[in-house]
Amino acid sequence: MARRLVCYFVLAVALALFSFAGCQSGAGLNGSVQTEQKSENDADHYNRGVALHRKGDLDGAIVEYRSALDLNPNNADVHTSLASALAAKGDLEGALAEYRTALRLNPNDVAVHNNLGTALLAKGDLDGALAEYRTALRLNPNDVDAHTNLGTALQAKGDLDGALAEFSTALGLNPNDHAAHTNLGTVLKAKGDLDGALAEYRTALRLNSNDVAVHTNLGTALQAKGDLEGALAEFHTALRLNPNHVAAPLNLGTALAAQGDLDGAIAEYRTALRLNPNDVDARNNLGTALLAKGDLDGALAEYRTALRLNPNHIAAPLNLGIALQAKGDLEGAIAEYRTALRLNPNDVAAHNNLGIALKAQGDLNGAIAEYRTALRFNPNHVAAHNNLGTALAAQGDPDGALAEFRTALRLSPNDVAAHNNLGSALLTKGDLDGALVEYRTALRLNPYDVDAHTNLGIALKAQGDLDGTLDEYRTALRLNPNHVAAHTNLGNALAAQGDLNEALDEYRTALRLNPDHVAAHVGLGVVLQRLGHKAEAKGEFQQALKLLERAPGTQKKVETVRQQLREVE
Repeated sequence: MARRLVCYFVLAVALALFSFAGCQSGAGLNGSVQTEQKSENDADHYNRGVALHRKGDLDGAIVEYRSALDLNPNNADVHTSLASALAAKGDLEGALAEYRTALRLNPNDVAVHNNLGTALLAKGDLDGALAEYRTALRLNPNDVDAHTNLGTALQAKGDLDGALAEFSTALGLNPNDHAAHTNLGTVLKAKGDLDGALAEYRTALRLNSNDVAVHTNLGTALQAKGDLEGALAEFHTALRLNPNHVAAPLNLGTALAAQGDLDGAIAEYRTALRLNPNDVDARNNLGTALLAKGDLDGALAEYRTALRLNPNHIAAPLNLGIALQAKGDLEGAIAEYRTALRLNPNDVAAHNNLGIALKAQGDLNGAIAEYRTALRFNPNHVAAHNNLGTALAAQGDPDGALAEFRTALRLSPNDVAAHNNLGSALLTKGDLDGALVEYRTALRLNPYDVDAHTNLGIALKAQGDLDGTLDEYRTALRLNPNHVAAHTNLGNALAAQGDLNEALDEYRTALRLNPDHVAAHVGLGVVLQRLGHKAEAKGEFQQALKLLERAPGTQKKVETVRQQLREVE
């Protein structure tokens, strides 16, 4: 039965936060300080600080601002400018203290309330930021920057409609506000309005064609629309404008991965990590590209690094679980899927993948519960319907399985796995003609599907068409020489034709590939028995019995093998 694991790629979207305004009231960064009592001393220090600030010498500016404040601690403008320099240095605590001092001296300074809000937003204090932006707007309802920043904070709180209203108000006051167009585009994209988002990003670029963040965001929106070529062009433009922009190679990598260019994607993710070794999304996405390339150990290393950097990263534990499951570590995979669900209980992919792992462990009830939870959150999840069908079939509920496979096909009529699985459910129900139709439909959609060739062979054998059966199994093995079930089934068909020595070769090949394949042990035992090698046949039946007794829900098969064992004793 075909099963699916769902991987997440994480797109890094650069949200254009309105920058610190520096000092926009009084003298600010725009002029010199006029004082009567302190004469030139504090003003000289301040003006030297402004000049250094403009040149990018933040340390020098901070020294001058503090010297000015030593001479005149009640100058609100100097406190504001010092706060701006500290914020630019990354000292948010120091910036917050200075902005608050400035507001104690001048409580009605709109720009300082705005900047204090931006510092609080950078600290993650959304409620504090909202309060400051709203105070700024109470003092000046027409302040475009405050509307834009309030929208940004509302978006961070998850209030997309509120954010949309603020960005729209900002643009009503100033239709050429670049930041408002950019952020409005980001909100529209989050609301699913990709055309609206594209229009806003393009307007922002008309106003400033060199904005790297907007080129990056335009690229992500084009990618979401399925325009990979357009997305690649935007990411390349972003990198041409700023070769050290971390988000651009990250998103370029994701677009290349979507195009199937895994080597190109891996190169871009590594570029992003060279620029920022602690970029968790780049680590996660590099792991996913390596996983797709079959480099399980490389993928595991990247996912684990991502989680070491951020233990609460939602995508990384899910993807780590997928890689562990591919390595055969079901316990580890289950633990990671449960970690993902602890971080996000509504994660459909994590419920689906946990169901797959539990089914592989033999816990059908647990698997079914997870698939149903996934479908409660997303009733249109094709893979979960398909996987629920396989679990119900394994539990002996063919009617329930049929219903799930048909639902999957109603949602996705060209789903090869669902056609294949529906065929198997129909075969179980005795509807041989229906099964043949489904397998052939699967192969019309994908002539290279090994499972469909194998299953069609089974159905043709049930119809008595041994030549057709042999053709299908041999086609499956030509496509995948390591397909254990195809070797085993070919052995069964050859044995039915009386080609016992060829059948032995197929069973032994299957067991070389998977020593624990029960059907191959049983088939080999039957052929050895027919050839008169009872002792060897007994060994094969005993091995099959040992494997079956360890597996849940195999009582009928156990009784069958015990009967075969009695016949050779």
